[in-house]
Amino acid sequence: MNGDFDGSRLRLLRKAMGLDSAWVAARFAVNERTVRRWQAGTNPIPPDVVTGFQQLVEKYSELIESMIDGVEKDGVLLVFSGLEASQLDGDAIPLSMFNRAAQQAAIYCEENKIPYVIKVRTLS
Repeated sequence: MNGDFDGSRLRLLRKAMGLDSAWVAARFAVNERTVRRWQAGTNPIPPDVVTGFQQLVEKYSELIESMIDGVEKDGVLLVFSGLEASQLDGDAIPLSMFNRAAQQAAIYCEENKIPYVIKVRTLS
């Protein structure tokens, strides 16, 4: 993700990871309107936001990989319900991102005929 990271890519990745624009705005300490302007191409996306988003994409990919590893090891895919934040390497991520990663891991397991069961944990 470098010079080709534009507003449409930001929107695509944000939605793919299960993030809403309000969460992105809070994460990068901007107004939600600013995020909409980045996505529309009205305002340029600052380099620190591009870098931060790249880190989120990397964490998301690592999360999917660790879920797949867990399924291959234990046969269990863990998902959460309840609170809207989960912890990933000390950074709060929305539960929607965690569960979107679980969906991707499930798709991988089904495509590769890896048996698994889903366990749901409720956070409070």
